Amino acid sequence: MYSSETKITVARKPHICTSCGERITTGDRYTRWNSVEDGKWLTSKMHPECYAMHMKDSEGGRFEYSLYGHERP
Repeated sequence: MYSSETKITVARKPHICTSCGERITTGDRYTRWNSVEDGKWLTSKMHPECYAMHMKDSEGGRFEYSLYGHERP
């Protein structure tokens, strides 16, 4: 699996958080990165608190998660 560096950005349009499935609204800050696994490309976009939750539970900065399968902290 390959993952790019994370980037904190401001939403220019609405997105869906890939962790909790809730809306990221225009003007909100969010964390995004790209990854490739088994030839499939994914752009992950998360609320800062969702990303922080996963990082808190991560091992060495790497974590796995189920798309839209987590409660928003």
